Amino acid sequence: MSFIQADFYATPAARVSLKRGLARQAMSHAAGNQADLHELLVVLDCLRPNAKARERMARRIKAMRGVVRVTSKGDALVILVRNQAEITTAAEEVAVFSETSLIYTRLTARCEGGRCIYDMSRASFSLHALQRLVERGGVALDRALLPVVDGEAAGILRTLSKDSFVREDEDVFAQAGVPGLWAGAVDGMALDPEWGLRHKDADVRVPVFSVRTFLSPDEMRPMVWMRWNEGQGMPSKSPRR
Repeated sequence: MSFIQADFYATPAARVSLKRGLARQAMSHAAGNQADLHELLVVLDCLRPNAKARERMARRIKAMRGVVRVTSKGDALVILVRNQAEITTAAEEVAVFSETSLIYTRLTARCEGGRCIYDMSRASFSLHALQRLVERGGVALDRALLPVVDGEAAGILRTLSKDSFVREDEDVFAQAGVPGLWAGAVDGMALDPEWGLRHKDADVRVPVFSVRTFLSPDEMRPMVWMRWNEGQGMPSKSPRR
């Protein structure tokens, strides 16, 4: 039988030691419970414009694989689902690199004119970003990481919907649920043909916040730290340098 001293989990060395394992475990758990977006959209096509129908639909969707949460917002359902996928980043139609990522999709569905209308946005987390969250984010090391990432994704997607990012020059940051910022970029993803969705603009892209890394207050540049600090409503105290 193995024992670990409780104080070990509070040390910086523990975060460095456990970051890879916890990040890979989160990826593995997500891969074993993938959302099926095509199936979800088929189910949502039966949505009807009344409160009881939305409640029934919400209960049905909550039971589906990969669904993180379902909430009502006015006459719409807001659904957050999770997948693991290989993401290829391209610049000017040329592939730059590929990496395995967690992909969260925020889908808002409402009935309008006898048909279902959808709004979609996404957030992606690389393995590196998850490791940095463990190393710098103060998350509990003796619990699963994936539920923490689920909450962070929901927050990022709310930020994306309001365009309330912290910006400095061309750099973009999203407030985190733990003390810190997610650094990344607002990109676009093509609609998957399997989803069966159409848009009047054939070249439309789904907005996605591509998370690159996690920054604790100590890793932020001074101006970024000031804007983060203002958003937190915290007393002024410069980050250590």
